Amino acid sequence: MLYTSINKANDAKRANAVYNISIGDEVSGSQLATIMGRAINQNEKNKISKDPDGVYIENNTDSIKVQLKMVTIESTYNMEAIYASGMTNFVANFSTVAFKCTDIQYHKNTGLISRITFEEQQ
Repeated sequence: MLYTSINKANDAKRANAVYNISIGDEVSGSQLATIMGRAINQNEKNKISKDPDGVYIENNTDSIKVQLKMVTIESTYNMEAIYASGMTNFVANFSTVAFKCTDIQYHKNTGLISRITFEEQQ
């Protein structure tokens, strides 16, 4: 039982490491686009369902969400909206803008990242 628990924790740690992010870290818009792409790929690989608006439905094990708080326009966007508008457009407009990681949440059942929130820095 203890061995299984340790293995689960190590598996979660390895899976979370691909995001290479901690609260307080700053990333460029280009790096953020990469993080969103990884999250979308992970959701697709894990066959995470989408709602009628094309937004991934959170589960208790392996779904991941990335949210982006834009302070210049006082709005929050999810990765699906940015992806639908075009990652190329996002990178073209925000590649050099700094974004700060303000929150990371984890699935209780697996320890995998469930949500990462970034805030635009001015």
